[in-house]
Amino acid sequence: MPETKQNTLLIQLEGAVQDGGNVRLNDFIDELVSVKDTLNGIDQSVAKTSVPTTEYRIIDLKHGSAELTLEAIPKDKNDDITATVLDKFVVGIQQIQQGTAPEEFDSALLERFGKIGWVFGRKVTGISFARNGTRVTIGKTFTSQVRVIIGEDQLAEGSVDGTLDQINIHQERNIFVIYPTVGPTQVRCHFPPELKGKAIEGLGKYVGVNGKLRYKQRDQFPNAINVSEIEVHPDESELPSIFDLRGIAKGATGDLSSEAFVRKIRNANT
Repeated sequence: MPETKQNTLLIQLEGAVQDGGNVRLNDFIDELVSVKDTLNGIDQSVAKTSVPTTEYRIIDLKHGSAELTLEAIPKDKNDDITATVLDKFVVGIQQIQQGTAPEEFDSALLERFGKIGWVFGRKVTGISFARNGTRVTIGKTFTSQVRVIIGEDQLAEGSVDGTLDQINIHQERNIFVIYPTVGPTQVRCHFPPELKGKAIEGLGKYVGVNGKLRYKQRDQFPNAINVSEIEVHPDESELPSIFDLRGIAKGATGDLSSEAFVRKIRNANT
Protein backbone atom coordinates (compact mmCIF):
# COMPACT_ATOMS: atom_id res chain seq x y z
CA MET A 1 0.00 0.00 0.00
CA PRO A 2 2.49 2.68 -1.15
CA GLU A 3 2.11 6.34 -0.27
CA THR A 4 4.01 9.12 -2.01
CA LYS A 5 3.03 12.23 -0.04
CA GLN A 6 3.37 13.06 3.63
CA ASN A 7 -0.18 14.28 4.22
CA THR A 8 -2.06 11.33 2.77
CA LEU A 9 -4.31 8.59 4.09
CA LEU A 10 -4.94 5.39 2.17
CA ILE A 11 -8.32 3.68 2.65
CA GLN A 12 -9.00 0.10 1.54
CA LEU A 13 -12.33 -1.76 1.66
CA GLU A 14 -12.87 -5.47 1.01
CA GLY A 15 -16.18 -6.58 -0.49
CA ALA A 16 -18.10 -9.81 0.10
CA VAL A 17 -17.11 -13.04 -1.63
CA GLN A 18 -20.47 -13.23 -3.45
CA ASP A 19 -19.66 -9.83 -4.96
CA GLY A 20 -16.25 -11.00 -6.11
CA GLY A 21 -14.57 -8.80 -3.51
CA ASN A 22 -16.09 -5.70 -5.05
CA VAL A 23 -17.59 -3.08 -2.75
CA ARG A 24 -21.16 -1.89 -3.15
CA LEU A 25 -21.68 1.80 -3.83
CA ASN A 26 -23.81 2.55 -0.74
CA ASP A 27 -21.24 0.92 1.55
CA PHE A 28 -18.41 2.80 -0.14
CA ILE A 29 -20.13 6.18 0.19
CA ASP A 30 -21.22 5.58 3.80
CA GLU A 31 -17.69 4.62 4.82
CA LEU A 32 -16.15 7.70 3.20
CA VAL A 33 -18.71 9.93 4.95
CA SER A 34 -17.84 8.33 8.32
CA VAL A 35 -14.11 8.76 7.72
CA LYS A 36 -14.55 12.39 6.68
CA ASP A 37 -16.74 13.14 9.73
CA THR A 38 -14.12 11.62 12.02
CA LEU A 39 -11.27 13.56 10.40
CA ASN A 40 -13.31 16.76 10.71
CA GLY A 41 -13.96 16.03 14.39
CA ILE A 42 -10.24 15.56 15.05
CA ASP A 43 -9.51 18.76 13.11
CA GLN A 44 -11.95 20.80 15.19
CA SER A 45 -10.59 19.29 18.41
CA VAL A 46 -6.99 20.18 17.52
CA ALA A 47 -7.72 23.62 16.05
CA LYS A 48 -10.30 24.54 18.73
CA THR A 49 -12.66 25.77 16.02
CA SER A 50 -16.30 25.14 15.16
CA VAL A 51 -15.48 24.37 11.51
CA PRO A 52 -12.72 22.17 10.02
CA THR A 53 -9.51 23.81 8.82
CA THR A 54 -8.70 21.01 6.37
CA GLU A 55 -10.11 19.80 3.05
CA TYR A 56 -9.46 16.49 1.29
CA ARG A 57 -9.03 15.46 -2.32
CA ILE A 58 -8.73 12.03 -3.90
CA ILE A 59 -5.33 11.63 -5.55
CA ASP A 60 -5.50 7.89 -6.30
CA LEU A 61 -8.36 5.44 -6.83
CA LYS A 62 -8.15 1.72 -7.62
CA HIS A 63 -10.60 -1.08 -8.38
CA GLY A 64 -10.78 -4.59 -6.95
CA SER A 65 -10.49 -4.11 -3.24
CA ALA A 66 -11.76 -0.54 -3.37
CA GLU A 67 -8.73 1.57 -2.55
CA LEU A 68 -8.31 5.32 -2.56
CA THR A 69 -5.77 7.80 -1.26
CA LEU A 70 -6.84 11.08 0.31
CA GLU A 71 -4.58 14.09 0.43
CA ALA A 72 -5.19 16.58 3.24
CA ILE A 73 -5.03 20.24 2.21
CA PRO A 74 -5.04 23.14 4.70
CA LYS A 75 -7.53 25.90 4.00
CA ASP A 76 -4.92 28.32 5.33
CA LYS A 77 -1.30 27.39 4.56
CA ASN A 78 -0.17 29.45 7.54
CA ASP A 79 -2.23 27.24 9.87
CA ASP A 80 -1.46 23.73 8.63
CA ILE A 81 -2.44 20.93 11.04
CA THR A 82 -3.06 18.32 8.35
CA ALA A 83 -0.27 15.96 9.46
CA THR A 84 -1.45 16.11 13.07
CA VAL A 85 -5.04 15.32 12.08
CA LEU A 86 -4.08 12.28 10.00
CA ASP A 87 -1.67 11.01 12.65
CA LYS A 88 -4.31 11.27 15.37
CA PHE A 89 -6.75 9.37 13.16
CA VAL A 90 -4.43 6.37 12.87
CA VAL A 91 -3.23 6.54 16.49
CA GLY A 92 -6.83 6.86 17.66
CA ILE A 93 -7.78 3.62 15.90
CA GLN A 94 -4.75 1.85 17.35
CA GLN A 95 -5.56 2.94 20.90
CA ILE A 96 -9.25 2.04 20.57
CA GLN A 97 -8.24 -1.46 19.53
CA GLN A 98 -6.14 -1.61 22.72
CA GLY A 99 -9.14 -0.63 24.83
CA THR A 100 -8.33 3.03 25.40
CA ALA A 101 -8.32 6.37 23.55
CA PRO A 102 -6.43 9.70 23.61
CA GLU A 103 -7.53 11.79 26.61
CA GLU A 104 -8.44 14.75 24.39
CA PHE A 105 -11.03 12.68 22.50
CA ASP A 106 -14.46 13.38 23.98
CA SER A 107 -17.40 11.00 23.63
CA ALA A 108 -18.79 12.87 20.61
CA LEU A 109 -15.54 12.34 18.70
CA LEU A 110 -15.34 8.71 19.78
CA GLU A 111 -18.87 8.16 18.49
CA ARG A 112 -17.64 9.38 15.10
CA PHE A 113 -14.84 6.82 15.24
CA GLY A 114 -17.41 4.14 16.04
CA LYS A 115 -19.31 4.87 12.84
CA ILE A 116 -16.26 3.86 10.80
CA GLY A 117 -17.16 0.25 11.57
CA TRP A 118 -20.88 0.51 10.79
CA VAL A 119 -20.55 -0.95 7.28
CA PHE A 120 -19.55 -4.31 8.74
CA GLY A 121 -22.53 -6.62 8.70
CA ARG A 122 -23.51 -5.40 5.25
CA LYS A 123 -21.38 -6.44 2.29
CA VAL A 124 -18.02 -5.20 3.61
CA THR A 125 -15.61 -7.78 5.03
CA GLY A 126 -12.52 -5.67 5.70
CA ILE A 127 -11.46 -2.06 6.33
CA SER A 128 -7.84 -0.87 6.41
CA PHE A 129 -6.08 2.47 6.67
CA ALA A 130 -2.43 3.25 5.97
CA ARG A 131 -0.26 6.27 6.61
CA ASN A 132 3.52 6.74 6.52
CA GLY A 133 4.19 3.00 6.62
CA THR A 134 1.71 2.29 9.42
CA ARG A 135 -1.30 0.15 8.55
CA VAL A 136 -4.31 -0.44 10.79
CA THR A 137 -7.11 -2.89 10.08
CA ILE A 138 -10.40 -2.74 11.96
CA GLY A 139 -12.78 -5.64 12.46
CA LYS A 140 -16.41 -6.30 13.26
CA THR A 141 -15.90 -5.59 16.97
CA PHE A 142 -14.50 -2.08 16.44
CA THR A 143 -17.78 -0.23 17.04
CA SER A 144 -18.49 -2.21 20.22
CA GLN A 145 -14.95 -1.44 21.43
CA VAL A 146 -15.74 2.26 21.06
CA ARG A 147 -18.97 1.85 23.05
CA VAL A 148 -17.07 0.21 25.91
CA ILE A 149 -14.58 3.09 26.04
CA ILE A 150 -17.35 5.70 26.03
CA GLY A 151 -19.09 3.87 28.88
CA GLU A 152 -22.57 4.12 30.30
CA ASP A 153 -24.31 7.41 31.08
CA GLN A 154 -23.78 8.82 34.57
CA LEU A 155 -26.83 10.58 36.06
CA ALA A 156 -27.05 13.69 38.24
CA GLU A 157 -29.86 16.09 39.09
CA GLY A 158 -29.42 19.48 37.45
CA SER A 159 -30.64 22.02 34.93
CA VAL A 160 -29.75 23.46 31.54
CA ASP A 161 -30.66 26.81 29.99
CA GLY A 162 -30.56 27.62 26.29
CA THR A 163 -32.48 28.02 23.06
CA LEU A 164 -34.91 25.17 22.33
CA ASP A 165 -34.68 23.81 18.78
CA GLN A 166 -35.14 20.67 16.65
CA ILE A 167 -38.14 19.21 18.43
CA ASN A 168 -39.21 15.70 17.38
CA ILE A 169 -42.55 14.34 18.61
CA HIS A 170 -43.00 11.84 15.75
CA GLN A 171 -44.06 8.42 17.03
CA GLU A 172 -43.75 9.67 20.63
CA ARG A 173 -39.98 10.17 20.37
CA ASN A 174 -40.40 13.37 22.43
CA ILE A 175 -36.92 14.83 21.98
CA PHE A 176 -35.73 18.38 21.53
CA VAL A 177 -32.30 19.98 21.48
CA ILE A 178 -31.13 22.90 23.61
CA TYR A 179 -28.24 25.12 22.54
CA PRO A 180 -26.76 26.63 25.74
CA THR A 181 -24.95 29.97 25.71
CA VAL A 182 -22.10 28.43 27.75
CA GLY A 183 -20.82 24.90 28.29
CA PRO A 184 -21.76 22.13 25.86
CA THR A 185 -22.52 22.90 22.22
CA GLN A 186 -25.90 21.20 22.50
CA VAL A 187 -27.88 19.00 24.88
CA ARG A 188 -30.47 16.42 23.81
CA CYS A 189 -33.59 16.62 25.96
CA HIS A 190 -35.93 13.65 26.45
CA PHE A 191 -39.30 14.72 27.85
CA PRO A 192 -42.44 12.84 28.97
CA PRO A 193 -45.75 13.11 27.04
CA GLU A 194 -47.29 15.46 29.61
CA LEU A 195 -44.66 18.11 28.79
CA LYS A 196 -45.30 18.04 25.02
CA GLY A 197 -47.36 21.25 25.09
CA LYS A 198 -44.71 23.08 27.09
CA ALA A 199 -41.98 21.87 24.74
CA ILE A 200 -43.90 23.09 21.68
CA GLU A 201 -44.54 26.43 23.41
CA GLY A 202 -40.80 26.85 23.97
CA LEU A 203 -39.75 26.13 20.37
CA GLY A 204 -37.32 28.83 19.24
CA LYS A 205 -37.32 30.45 22.69
CA TYR A 206 -34.89 30.60 25.59
CA VAL A 207 -35.88 27.95 28.13
CA GLY A 208 -34.69 26.33 31.32
CA VAL A 209 -35.10 22.58 31.84
CA ASN A 210 -34.69 20.59 35.04
CA GLY A 211 -34.20 16.87 35.38
CA LYS A 212 -31.54 14.17 35.41
CA LEU A 213 -28.43 15.22 33.50
CA ARG A 214 -26.66 12.46 31.58
CA TYR A 215 -22.86 12.57 31.38
CA LYS A 216 -20.31 10.37 29.70
CA GLN A 217 -17.36 9.55 31.94
CA ARG A 218 -14.91 11.36 29.61
CA ASP A 219 -16.93 14.57 29.30
CA GLN A 220 -17.04 17.74 31.38
CA PHE A 221 -20.52 18.72 30.25
CA PRO A 222 -23.78 16.75 29.98
CA ASN A 223 -24.78 15.34 26.60
CA ALA A 224 -28.46 14.82 27.46
CA ILE A 225 -31.10 15.31 30.14
CA ASN A 226 -34.23 13.41 31.15
CA VAL A 227 -36.57 16.37 31.54
CA SER A 228 -38.97 16.72 34.46
CA GLU A 229 -39.75 20.44 34.14
CA ILE A 230 -39.64 23.08 31.38
CA GLU A 231 -39.69 26.82 32.05
CA VAL A 232 -40.19 29.05 29.01
CA HIS A 233 -38.52 32.41 29.56
CA PRO A 234 -40.17 35.53 28.08
CA ASP A 235 -38.71 37.10 24.96
CA GLU A 236 -36.40 40.05 25.53
CA SER A 237 -39.03 42.31 23.94
CA GLU A 238 -41.49 41.25 26.66
CA LEU A 239 -39.19 42.16 29.55
CA PRO A 240 -39.56 45.54 31.30
CA SER A 241 -37.07 48.25 30.38
CA ILE A 242 -35.31 50.46 32.92
CA PHE A 243 -37.89 53.15 32.19
CA ASP A 244 -40.71 50.74 33.03
CA LEU A 245 -39.24 50.39 36.52
CA ARG A 246 -39.50 54.11 37.23
CA GLY A 247 -41.92 54.75 40.09
CA ILE A 248 -42.44 51.05 40.77
CA ALA A 249 -41.63 51.44 44.49
CA LYS A 250 -43.05 54.79 45.47
CA GLY A 251 -42.29 55.83 49.04
CA ALA A 252 -39.31 53.52 49.34
CA THR A 253 -37.06 56.45 50.32
CA GLY A 254 -39.43 57.79 52.99
CA ASP A 255 -39.14 61.54 53.51
CA LEU A 256 -35.72 61.65 51.84
CA SER A 257 -35.00 62.62 48.27
CA SER A 258 -33.51 59.89 46.10
CA GLU A 259 -30.10 61.61 46.25
CA ALA A 260 -30.20 61.83 50.05
CA PHE A 261 -31.37 58.22 50.30
CA VAL A 262 -28.45 56.95 48.20
CA ARG A 263 -26.03 59.13 50.19
CA LYS A 264 -27.36 57.69 53.45
CA ILE A 265 -26.83 54.12 52.23
CA ARG A 266 -23.32 54.95 51.01
CA ASN A 267 -22.34 56.52 54.33
CA ALA A 268 -23.72 53.54 56.25
CA ASN A 269 -21.43 51.21 54.31
CA THR A 270 -18.25 53.22 54.91
